[in-house]
Amino acid sequence: MPQKIICRSCKHMLYCGDELVNPEEVISKYNRVCPECSKPLTLNPERVEVKKIQNNESSK
Repeated sequence: MPQKIICRSCKHMLYCGDELVNPEEVISKYNRVCPECSKPLTLNPERVEVKKIQNNESSK
């Protein structure tokens, strides 16, 4: 299942991959500032979204 970490302010993708990573590590990698819009990056568990995405491959 892919994981995406996106800036809430500008929607810049900070991470996208199949390997689950700790969001705090990604935020720290960018010194807690979005490289695109320069807004502070924080992790608020109440704002975490989990979405099901449809797979385009047919089920076997």
